[in-house]
Amino acid sequence: MNDFDRFPAIDSFIAKIMILSSSRRALTIWFCVALFYMYQFVLRVSPSVMMRELMTSFHVGAGEIGSLSAVAMYCYAFFQIPSGLLVDLFGVRKIVLCSIEFCVVGIFIFIGTDNLILAKLGRMLVGTGSAAAFLSVSKVSTQLFSPSKRATLFGLTMAAGTVGALNGSTSLTFLISKIGWRQGLAVIAFLGCLIFALNFFLLKERSDFNRTKERDKNFNIRIYLKEVLLVLSLKSCWINALTALGIYLSVSVLADLWGVSFLIQTYGFENRQAAGIVSLIYVGLCIGSLVLTFMSDWMNQRKRMIQVCTFFIFSALFIVIYYTSLSLFLLSVLFFSIGFFSGVEMLCFVNATESADQRFSATVTGFINCVVMLGGAFIQERVGKHLDIFWTGQLDGEGIRIYTTSAFQDAFVWVVGVVFVSMIVSCFLKKEENPSRLS
Repeated sequence: MNDFDRFPAIDSFIAKIMILSSSRRALTIWFCVALFYMYQFVLRVSPSVMMRELMTSFHVGAGEIGSLSAVAMYCYAFFQIPSGLLVDLFGVRKIVLCSIEFCVVGIFIFIGTDNLILAKLGRMLVGTGSAAAFLSVSKVSTQLFSPSKRATLFGLTMAAGTVGALNGSTSLTFLISKIGWRQGLAVIAFLGCLIFALNFFLLKERSDFNRTKERDKNFNIRIYLKEVLLVLSLKSCWINALTALGIYLSVSVLADLWGVSFLIQTYGFENRQAAGIVSLIYVGLCIGSLVLTFMSDWMNQRKRMIQVCTFFIFSALFIVIYYTSLSLFLLSVLFFSIGFFSGVEMLCFVNATESADQRFSATVTGFINCVVMLGGAFIQERVGKHLDIFWTGQLDGEGIRIYTTSAFQDAFVWVVGVVFVSMIVSCFLKKEENPSRLS
């Protein structure tokens, strides 16, 4: 018998200290990776606040600027699954540090050239580097925290990204107005260097955090990839991915692209007023991702929470699109509600990662994110093409096409239809709720 066996109170105290130390360490790691996730959101939305400056600098029109912005998103979506594989194989620290380097180098290429092709290359590096951000947070949340806390952490992550998008746009707009777009992005790049340093010194991993620390000599990459394909073929992965697509689609289509134009045409709002109403989706998403995930952990009701929220998203979306005599207050409430209930998307990620081996948690997250991003981009494109189909030939004073309210309603059938399908698919989610009530 050692000395501590005779003093159980001391032994218990030491155990609590060790648990507390471990919790703080886990939170520090999560914070470092979540900060990178917030940062890459600023980079993704940056072109939207410097459209005129970019057109002037590169001597191009709106179409080329749209392509310049989109190339980062396509790289982001394309590298979701490869980035997930890399995170699962080589660990969070190496991939996060490499990803931040990609982002910073991409920014410097972008601001250091007047050549549009090189500028697109810079944006491609930004999109590629950003791909691993959310996957890394998912990996950390799965590896270092108990199941009873994961939904809340996913919600905090989404809230951090939303705050990054909202505040990043405001801050970057201020910088551009004071020192110009190139110098403003240079400041953002310097901020990325600080985040790199923070992750370099504070992002430490356990010796068993990833497979490459003590890789078995018999490890076979072909066998590993077969296991990955088997995981991605699981019905639960596809059900959660399709459900998440419908939940987030309103954000992708209304908040990111077509919502402002729809409100201007339907209600005659000025651009700033319409943008303010649409931005309530992001405000709601920030709050909802926190509240709904916390309620899910507290109530232990993930499946029912997803189903109820998907129904409310569908209902609010249907009213916004097909009832065109709503008051300003009711419109604001509905747009906020769409964002708020879309916060439940995080539960789909939690469900999917818990249905598969933890070794593949980042890969599963990447797969779902890939479905959500590519699906959203496809529906955005379909809405645009259908608006052109239903265009009546009207032009405004600057020669820009005017689309009628009925044209928007016809085109938005794509959105309403996919959300409805996702609402039905959510009925096939696994009945098991939060698998652990451990604290």
